[in-house]
Amino acid sequence: MVEGPNWWSYPYYLAFNAWFYRGDYAEGARWAQIAAGTPGASANISHLAVSLSSKSGTPEQAIALIEELRATVRDEATAGRLDEQLKLAVLERDAQALERAMAAYRERTGAAPISLEQVVLAGLVPSIPKDPFGGTYRIDPADGKVRSSANPFRFQPREHRARKLGLQYQPPAARRQEKKP
Repeated sequence: MVEGPNWWSYPYYLAFNAWFYRGDYAEGARWAQIAAGTPGASANISHLAVSLSSKSGTPEQAIALIEELRATVRDEATAGRLDEQLKLAVLERDAQALERAMAAYRERTGAAPISLEQVVLAGLVPSIPKDPFGGTYRIDPADGKVRSSANPFRFQPREHRARKLGLQYQPPAARRQEKKP
């Protein structure tokens, strides 16, 4: 792989296959990170790595990858794209943490919180994190998810993709179990 032309494309294809065909976002993220970190790789691959890391439930891993890539970038266009991706990964990390606190609040009280301030007052988070896009975090009344007032984008979990396609989601481990005789 290392000696071939565009050798970054091999781990990229492994990332695509893991994600698209097997629904294994964590494995796809691992290969996308390898591809993104290789010389000559498209800047868009880092976005794929961030997306897959966030969808697999590990935005911290995406943040570490972006920070590592950002330290090596020399051109402003790529640096700007990485800065935007870092904001999305931070947003996802914060939103997931706040949603876990909301679930704990619901478990403790039997009711969903009306505002994020309630989970702070209940001692489930020390404070509401600073929104990386300059807005504020809020609970979206339409779906109960935490969103930024300045950028409502959230990575969709793999279950959402399956539902959108009219399929029943099945985790990778369950699919592997079915194939065994």
